[in-house]
Amino acid sequence: MKLLYFAFAFTLFLMSSFADDSQDAPITQQNPKMATFQAVLQQDKPVQGQITGVSNDNGTGVNFNINFYDFPDVSLGPFSK
Repeated sequence: MKLLYFAFAFTLFLMSSFADDSQDAPITQQNPKMATFQAVLQQDKPVQGQITGVSNDNGTGVNFNINFYDFPDVSLGPFSK
């Protein structure tokens, strides 16, 4: 349940950050080439997933892949209609 609240809050944060008139983030340089970092959500929890970040081979920036799955059935939670 806490993860669902976190996902909702994170989504609101992302939506609000896109709505603001803001500056681009500074470009990172001299990252280790093709370094990979991965976070995996705890197994045997209602929502599963992983977040992976891989630095580019030119040393600038990081590409993220975010994957969530095994969400509980909508009819089982307090979020049902």
